[in-house]
Order: sequence, then C-alpha cells, then structure tokens
Amino acid sequence: SYTANSFIGGVFFEGISSGTGTVTVGATDGIILADATAGVVTVDLPAAEQSTGRTLTVKKIDATANGVVLDGSGSETIDGAATQTITAQYMALTVACDGTEWWIV
Repeated sequence: SYTANSFIGGVFFEGISSGTGTVTVGATDGIILADATAGVVTVDLPAAEQSTGRTLTVKKIDATANGVVLDGSGSETIDGAATQTITAQYMALTVACDGTEWWIV
C-alpha cells in the first residue's frame, strides 16, 4: 500500500482527487479529475507563498460544454491571468508554483 505524496521503491505516488462544483485543493492532491457534467467546476489553487515547488494537474473528464476553471488564490495569477479554463473533455493543465504565482508547464 502507499500514501499520497510518498516514495516507494523509487516511485513517487501523488494523491488523486475528483471533484464537482468548487474544489479546494488538498495538501496531498497532485491530480484533480474534474467532472463538470452538472455545471462549471472551479478549482481553487492554494496560496502561492505556501506552494513553492508544487505542481498540480487538473483534467476535465466529462464531454459537456461546461468549463473547468483554475483560479489563483486572491489576486495571484496563472501565467499572468486570474484564471485559466479547460473546455475540452480529457484536456489537462499542469501548473507549477514559484512561490509568487502559478505557471502552466
């Protein structure tokens, strides 16, 4: 067995969460599978100053026209914008934090 964000035999395991509505990223989440079938999903990114070096992948898993919105904490940005939106099924964004803001990688 393993726990999220642990190394076993040289392999790193990330926590995987799923969400609808508003998703608050947990401390062990590395991957968010967002299902926007019932409406827009907003993924609230954690504060950048507490996330230096962290990466997070968000993937839209449904086929609806509803978006999955990544939202920086407060006035923090993602590639210079307040939000980034995923609109296509199976599209994913991976973001990394430098301690000041989030960047799409």
